[in-house]
Amino acid sequence: MKFELSVKEARTWSIEKFKNLSDDDRYYALIRATQKDLESRKFLEESGFDVPIENLYYGTDTYYKLLETVKDNFPLLFHIRIKLSKKEADKQKAFMLSPRSIIPLKNDLSYNGKVYPIKEKCIDGEYEICYYQKGAVMGSVKWKDNYFKASEYDHILLSCSDAVRSLILKEQLSGFEFGTIFNITKKVEEPFYNIVPKNQCSEYAIVDKLAVEKYREDYDCRFVNFDGIRIYEKGSLDNIEDIMFTKEATGCKKGDIIVSQRFRQFYIKNNLKGLDFKPTFEVGTELFEEYDEFIKEFSKDLVAFNENHRIGIFNEIPASKLINGIL
Repeated sequence: MKFELSVKEARTWSIEKFKNLSDDDRYYALIRATQKDLESRKFLEESGFDVPIENLYYGTDTYYKLLETVKDNFPLLFHIRIKLSKKEADKQKAFMLSPRSIIPLKNDLSYNGKVYPIKEKCIDGEYEICYYQKGAVMGSVKWKDNYFKASEYDHILLSCSDAVRSLILKEQLSGFEFGTIFNITKKVEEPFYNIVPKNQCSEYAIVDKLAVEKYREDYDCRFVNFDGIRIYEKGSLDNIEDIMFTKEATGCKKGDIIVSQRFRQFYIKNNLKGLDFKPTFEVGTELFEEYDEFIKEFSKDLVAFNENHRIGIFNEIPASKLINGIL
């Protein structure tokens, strides 16, 4: 298992910090804070780093050079990506699905201020999850037969061509249904199919130290922001279907898609494109223990150079809170 990092300068202020100031004082405080952040970026660039820093691996000379260069000058914000070997990935029971082939914004109804013509359906529970059984787009969309696609605004969480649909039916993958995708501009159904999970995973992911549960009052919704690997109790993923929703909502009423190892093998066997598979770990397994140990050592490294370094692009958790592990 490898630990790849992306890094940028951490913001040193928040709106909350300035909320009790007068309008004029808040304006000038924000200008000063923003200027300070720009100076941090300039310092990194003058030190030979392209910001944001991508494809940085934990424990390398470049990694330590970065920490030594910054020291106590200002905090950095680190995002962790897990890279499994093929052998490790083949042993995984389940993966969080991450589409990387996105329908262009010019074809996205929400982005263009169009009314979505299809009513959403919702799954009630501790976390409400809403989804569209059918999809909709506008304009001319370029579809590829061997690519899965999703939309930027989550109206289409996962979709495939008719050729891939035939392969899925032949493989008899489970846990989902197909829906049509309607083009509101051309008034026709597209040659692609929406793939919608019918059920939720039976287990909740653990809200660890990198995950934060939130409530959004304007939408009256509870959800969890995950900045690390999705972690489950041991044995939780033994009997998942091939395509399912997670039990918890992420990003308000959005449900993430979790898929089986069988789905991943189907994807690889048929040389399909457009998806990334993010691993899930069960507590007590070898990979979980390795991940937990990494979090401890990584956090100790960061705090040794600057106690204000943070981890996670959504929650920005202080590294000092993770020195004893992820749980």
